[in-house]
Amino acid sequence: MLSAADYQQMPPGRIWRRIAALAYDTLLIMAVSLAYFGIVTLIAYQLQSAPTEGDYSVMYSDAWKLILFAGWVLVLILFFGLFWTRNGQTLGMQAWKLRVQKTNGELINWRETALRFVVVGLGVGIFLAASNFESAIMAWISYGLFIANYAACLIAQKASLTDLVSSTRIVEVPKDQRIGVKSGGVF
Repeated sequence: MLSAADYQQMPPGRIWRRIAALAYDTLLIMAVSLAYFGIVTLIAYQLQSAPTEGDYSVMYSDAWKLILFAGWVLVLILFFGLFWTRNGQTLGMQAWKLRVQKTNGELINWRETALRFVVVGLGVGIFLAASNFESAIMAWISYGLFIANYAACLIAQKASLTDLVSSTRIVEVPKDQRIGVKSGGVF
């Protein structure tokens, strides 16, 4: 097993690997999100007094939408946080041999996980606001933030904006040293 000093010496993750891992993890997040929304819909339907078939009016209240969205964000943070804090790799990162870690080679904690979500959350928040207000300018700003996040990899010592904000880095892990796969999983 490698030490933190060994992980510190690993090369930074290449941008194409990061995007490939993001695409893989996006598919997983879609499945987790569908499960979350299905369960929440079932719960909301059951909470209605004398629900009739096909009546989901409780789901249209503003308070419920806020709870629904906050719960979904929590699910996303837990998904990534559990993987990142336990072995530094989501399933997509394992497939593309990447690992997120502190700059000293140690695993990140929940504080760094939350900081990584600040940049992503800002971009997603602007995108959602753009779609709500039908603003093309805001949509382009959110696209620009996404591109800037990865363009920073080419400029700032191969570190994305999320890496810079959270004082973390993504490194490429040799195939025989993938902790999660080698030990039989994350949990």
